[in-house]
Amino acid sequence: MRNISNNTIKILSFDIDNTLIDLETLQTGFSAIWQEFPPRSDVVLTYNTGRLYDDVIGLIQRHIIPAPDFIVGGVGTHIYDYRNETVLNEFEKVLQEGWNLELVEKIVSDLPYEIAGQPAEYQHAFKRSFFLENAQPEEIRNIEDIFSASELEVNIVYSGNKYLDILPKWANKGNALAWLLDFLKTGTEKALVAGDSGNDLAMFNLEGINGIIVGNAEQDLAQRINSPNLYQARRQKYAGVVEGLVHFNVISKEALTKIDQNGKIK
Repeated sequence: MRNISNNTIKILSFDIDNTLIDLETLQTGFSAIWQEFPPRSDVVLTYNTGRLYDDVIGLIQRHIIPAPDFIVGGVGTHIYDYRNETVLNEFEKVLQEGWNLELVEKIVSDLPYEIAGQPAEYQHAFKRSFFLENAQPEEIRNIEDIFSASELEVNIVYSGNKYLDILPKWANKGNALAWLLDFLKTGTEKALVAGDSGNDLAMFNLEGINGIIVGNAEQDLAQRINSPNLYQARRQKYAGVVEGLVHFNVISKEALTKIDQNGKIK
């Protein structure tokens, strides 16, 4: 891997669940580390998550994660400017092409699989999310073929061996991040992403991007990533993100001395 200078990284784009926090317990030490070892003031913090932005705001208000500059929510289906408390509607206009929510729901209801809808808080106008347990690759390909045969052009994301997201064709975490980088007039070589699962893959595969795979990531995630600027952390979840931030010289290496072997803050 090439050497990363401490002036290179300008934009951070981090998954939340099982990357920055434990999905089940919401436990994390990321806020404590972020507060004690802040990066330079010009570094932009972005959350890039399957959660909708109002759900993420709830985590922030509960002091589980620190306040960001932007929230890319709904697996890349909306971008929220946290500092100015506004959705970037310019991005949502990109998603409208070829999207028909009613037809998406009808096609899914006719699929020959045991599919259940996720709770309402995970749904919105440009995202339909479902549970599909332990789907095989050929089953996902079949779903993609069924949608391809319709008038719709959609993006199908399957992750965690149970989460199925049907999105507009331009919607994924990578395309949303690319749009935000363009909006901020910043190149991918100045961006650093972190994640643990298949729905983070589009972020990792942006050309020129820098990436952190946390230690608890899906087993085959690294093999599916094309980026040469990839760091595989030994530590899990937020501790792996901190390890990666130190590697890319975004925060002081002293941050790692505050985390024990079990990922607890000392």
